[in-house]
Amino acid sequence: MAGVGLQSPTVVVRAPQTGELHGVAPDEVPPDGLATGVRLLCSDHGTHVPVVRPYAGEFDVHRACRACLAVARGEPPGTPAAAEALPGSEPVLPDRPAVIHLPEEHRGRAVSWGDWEDMPWMTHVPQVCEVCGDVGPVQWAKGTSSEPPARYFAVCCNACGDARAFAYGLDGAPVVIWARRGW
Repeated sequence: MAGVGLQSPTVVVRAPQTGELHGVAPDEVPPDGLATGVRLLCSDHGTHVPVVRPYAGEFDVHRACRACLAVARGEPPGTPAAAEALPGSEPVLPDRPAVIHLPEEHRGRAVSWGDWEDMPWMTHVPQVCEVCGDVGPVQWAKGTSSEPPARYFAVCCNACGDARAFAYGLDGAPVVIWARRGW
């Protein structure tokens, strides 16, 4: 952030849903992974702090939270109405589709998929994206089919868009049946 005329360098984190970059308060410990309750430059000790992830990419002022950017530059804090009126203060959504369409059939069987949700922690399943290394958690969806009955699951990384669908093999091990690389 030092390259954009800021008063002091600061740690940057990313909001996973919007992709918006925030500055972490100088006395705050930056998160190792997905975190909530980390005090950001745009937040005043309040309880409503967005969920954030560490960010290692280059700082982009066009994707930065405008309130964080103003505080880091040493500008006086504006009213929320004034901040909303600033050009570019709208949340910047990542360039990616909102929904991933999973395969509707596998080997002639219709597959019914559930909604995407954060993958629960399991000892045998990595939470880190195997493609880009994002600390996750990755998203997953469960699927089923009948005639004959079968179970499926799919995983997707919110950061890079890598998505894969799996069927359970005869030995119970997952087998990749579909893959999509990147957004």
